[in-house]
Amino acid sequence: MSEKKLEREHQIFIVQQLAMFERPKSVRSRLKDEFGIEITVQAVRHYQITSKELSKELKKVFNATRKKFLKESDTIPIANKSYRLRKLQNIFEQLEDNPQPNTVEMRATLEQSAKETGDVFTNKQKVENSGEVRHSVVRVPAKITPEEWLKRSKQPITE
Repeated sequence: MSEKKLEREHQIFIVQQLAMFERPKSVRSRLKDEFGIEITVQAVRHYQITSKELSKELKKVFNATRKKFLKESDTIPIANKSYRLRKLQNIFEQLEDNPQPNTVEMRATLEQSAKETGDVFTNKQKVENSGEVRHSVVRVPAKITPEEWLKRSKQPITE
């Protein structure tokens, strides 16, 4: 289905959803659920910013939506470190107050809290002024234990 066959409201809806990092398949489902319109995943892909057929107006909508979306991520509670730590504290206290505490879950909660406070989930890197030049980008494998991360981080950076 081409851009001209959808109403402007639906075109903007698709573009905005894609700008907020929704997958085309999810956008297709939401379009059907909210508007009763069925289109193919390929038709949704037509509205991606990389599409040569996307109008300048819709590209502006995409860029404005993406910019706003990225700025608003700060207003999402779970994106805030203090909020996450507070929730982890609540979970830990509930586990601790249980007549038969689940020590495995308590340990996991403590480990998660340590990761949060240690900035394990950020791309920040502490750089000491030792006179040598160091790269600020560190590639971290997706599946790595905290112990392995510490072991690797103490090794000199090589290319």
